[in-house]
This record gives sequence, structure tokens and C-alpha cells, in this order.
Amino acid sequence: MEFELDETQRKLQENGAELGKRCRGATPAIAGEDWRKLNAKEHLRSAGICGAAIFLDAYAAARGNLRAARSHADDVIAKAPDVLEAVLLAGGLQGLILEIVENVRLPVDLRNDGFPTEKDPDVRRALADAMTHSLLARNLALRAAWVVDTGSPTSDVASAPRFALATACDAILKTWAPLSRLIIGEEPYAMLEADLFRVAAKRRPEAFASVATLLVGERSRKEGTGTAETARPEAEGRGWGSGGEAPGNHKRKGTL
Repeated sequence: MEFELDETQRKLQENGAELGKRCRGATPAIAGEDWRKLNAKEHLRSAGICGAAIFLDAYAAARGNLRAARSHADDVIAKAPDVLEAVLLAGGLQGLILEIVENVRLPVDLRNDGFPTEKDPDVRRALADAMTHSLLARNLALRAAWVVDTGSPTSDVASAPRFALATACDAILKTWAPLSRLIIGEEPYAMLEADLFRVAAKRRPEAFASVATLLVGERSRKEGTGTAETARPEAEGRGWGSGGEAPGNHKRKGTL
């Protein structure tokens, strides 16, 4: 689905992308200054649900800190929480993909031995799958915002937000396993991944269970062991919710 943006909506998109770039890796407290400088709250409050979705989608895709968005746009998000959370998650997945593309194109002197490159077939396949899931999730989230804003079609007003949120969460959980090894394991590079996975797992526990099953299978193949009881702590220990670093994640050479 393609959305034609009018001049006002294009401006919202540009402002969202600009703010996202400024808030990349920033804490909510630090990001607050940039939110104030761009009058982001005022733009969002006057934009309606669809306009807010366009702004936040661009913000998240530009790798703006999602916790900062939830903090500084809380009153706007509260008007349509499922829709705008879906927007942040789907846009955030796109931002994560852009982060990974940069990682696999790092110069040799900044890349640790064994870190995959863009020529790796598994990397190309993982990125293609993630892009497909991200595009679908972003379009459904923007459509849900339009449906809620216009109230039409009436049959979709209640279901579209829930479906968009479920799709965004599933997109993250389905693509996480192949993408996780391509994340630079340091702040701010792992911050977006951690936030996306934590929220998606909380919103879609049944989908998280399938990811946990994959982890058990992976561990069983490597060690000949693995039970359902070990799945959740292993997943959480990879950096989502517990502060641990994901096995397979790398650090740029020359960093602590």
C-alpha cells in the first residue's frame, strides 16, 4: 500500500526524521531538549492520529530513541496506544535494519574477525526477510492510524489497531534470530534492538514462546541439551530486559 502525503504530512515526516537522527542513542532526559527545540509535542498534538503516526514512523525509522518518544509523546500515544505503539515498533525495525546494513559494511579495521559482511548469503537473506516484514508492518500501522482518524471503514476501527500491533510485534520476533548476530553489542548500537524485542515479547507472549523454542533447538544442537525452562532466561540473557549482551554480538575494534 502506498500513501500519498500532502504538504503538511511531508513536513511532519521530515521533522520526525530530523528529530529521530538527533535522538539516536539518547536517553529520554537528554532527548527532551531536542523535542523542545523542534516543538515536537505541539506538532503531534495538532496533527491528529494519522499525522502523529507519520511523524513517529519517520522518527523511529531514523533510529530515534523509542523510550524517549513514549515519554515525550505520552499524551498523544494515549489517544491511540495500539496504533502508535505499532508505528514505533514497525518503524524501529526499519531503523534496526539500517543499523545492520551499516554494521555489515564496516571497514575491515573496525570489524572483528568472524563478523559477517554484506556478501554473506545468510546476511542478504535475513535483511530481505526483515525488510519485507518491516514494510508490511509499517503500512498496516499507517493504515490503522488512517482508519482510526477517519472512522472508516467502521468495521475496521476496532480491529485494525490490534492487527497492526500484532503484525509489528510478530515482524520483530520472527526476524530477531537471524538479525541478532549482526548487531554491534555496545551502546547505543544494541539499545534499539533491546527495546524492540522487550516490548514485542511482552505484547505477544505466544509469539515469544515460538522464539524460545527456536533457542532451545539451537542450544540442543550445539550442546545436546535444552529444555523449555531454559528458553526464557537464555533469551532474556541475550540483552533484552536483563542488560546482558547477546551471544554473537560484536563490538567495534578499539572500543571498550
